[in-house]
Amino acid sequence: MSLHGSYLRKNIIKVLMVLCGVFVLYVGYVKFSYSEITITKDDFVGYPAVFLNLRTAEVISLSPAVWEDGYEIDADLWIEPGDPEVSGLSQKSSEAGIHKGADVFVAGIEKFFEDVPYDLVESELLWLPSLSRRELQPGRMFFVKASDESLFKVEIRHLDSRAGEMRLRYKSVD
Repeated sequence: MSLHGSYLRKNIIKVLMVLCGVFVLYVGYVKFSYSEITITKDDFVGYPAVFLNLRTAEVISLSPAVWEDGYEIDADLWIEPGDPEVSGLSQKSSEAGIHKGADVFVAGIEKFFEDVPYDLVESELLWLPSLSRRELQPGRMFFVKASDESLFKVEIRHLDSRAGEMRLRYKSVD
């Protein structure tokens, strides 16, 4: 074999190794850039629903304090697994306290848009105050325009209405 052929083969192997490394880093980034949160009956106090703040991953139970006048709710979503219901919070809404921040909207997306960048699907989204019940099923994905105008991509990973459980996988898309 010629010196040139050996040199070329070594460089091709180096390039392939670098590309494999980049691919592994990309897969690791995609896999680990999501967070998961599980809502169970243990999170309920009184009414079987919670508020969820996606920025802090805080699940806010509907404790008696939430129903007091002037209580500020720093959250994005109303989640009721048993009904089931997922709704964005509105500044005007809520018999429970006062929602802090702008109105929150959700927009369902099809599974095949999972890895498509937000700016490519943004013009196709229909922003609504809540998802319909038929949209609430494992594997369903949706965007959330949060109360501070940040954006999140959310997937329903598990939903058991009888058990009052819902698991969400989400990440910021800002």
